[in-house]
Amino acid sequence: MATPPIVCNTIDFEGVIFQRCNLQVIKGSTVIKEMSLCDTDITINNYSSFIGCVYGRSSLLLSSEGLNEISFIMIKATYPASLPVYNRFINIIYNGKYLPMSNLTIFTGNPSNTSPYLYNKGWDLVPNGGEIQSPFFQEGGMLLYNPHNVRVNIDVILADGFSIQ
Repeated sequence: MATPPIVCNTIDFEGVIFQRCNLQVIKGSTVIKEMSLCDTDITINNYSSFIGCVYGRSSLLLSSEGLNEISFIMIKATYPASLPVYNRFINIIYNGKYLPMSNLTIFTGNPSNTSPYLYNKGWDLVPNGGEIQSPFFQEGGMLLYNPHNVRVNIDVILADGFSIQ
């Protein structure tokens, strides 16, 4: 008589990953959503990512530590089911401006010292030369601010070397 196979309890990974030039949202071994950057000739050379949370009535500073000029930022927020749909937003504070976001935000830009266009400069994540003076940075720095009383889970990808061929 054959013995039944051993079933191991596994932890289902849930998050966002890069597979070559494909951005994938996965749960366990299932790809839930996928966005291909291959067809757009977008190249990402170096990136860091993290999964965390922003507690109620608090903020989280995005840091470019270990990377060069940031040219790609992806932020995905997951809200608790108890939060009404019309309240499912957090604020991105950048250069003294509040930018509300719902579930997914992607910022891009090519850092270039020679380009006269502002959108071609990339994203400065070092607030006021490195010291945090207030949530309303006069130059650089990016905060994720949660105005609610509940925790919001986030996935963040920061990349340098982003370029469109």
